[in-house]
Amino acid sequence: MTRTPTQPHEAWPVPAAPPPSIAEEARPTRLCLQLTHPRADLTVLTAAGDIDSSNAADLAGMLWPALLSERSSVLLDFTAVTFLGVAGLELLSAANTYAPHRGLKIVLLAGQPAVERAVRAARPDPCTDDPISLPAQGRGPGSRRSPRCP
Repeated sequence: MTRTPTQPHEAWPVPAAPPPSIAEEARPTRLCLQLTHPRADLTVLTAAGDIDSSNAADLAGMLWPALLSERSSVLLDFTAVTFLGVAGLELLSAANTYAPHRGLKIVLLAGQPAVERAVRAARPDPCTDDPISLPAQGRGPGSRRSPRCP
């Protein structure tokens, strides 16, 4: 008996391509960071976009030097952050644990409901500190932006 290659039967449906995996759908998230020093005792780290495991290291690269500086207060302006994932929450938790050992005050400004919910869920008794008042916004000397920002 001779074997011949099998041909698909016309009545059989051709299987559709499998749906893309989560990894294929995942796109790098955009995160813009800006570090400013509006006063001698204050560092402001402004973030805009999504904070997740794909870019938390970028945030850490700007946050930890701010915590090691000689300034006494760090304001995290997350009013333009649209998502705060576990990696971002872990970073904030570590910074919040470290700051008192340096005598630093950290204030987080969260504007988006999703970010506020994430912070509340991660910390049952949220900080009640009032935001630090800032001078007029602008990029002055000592400001730094992440390379991903225009």
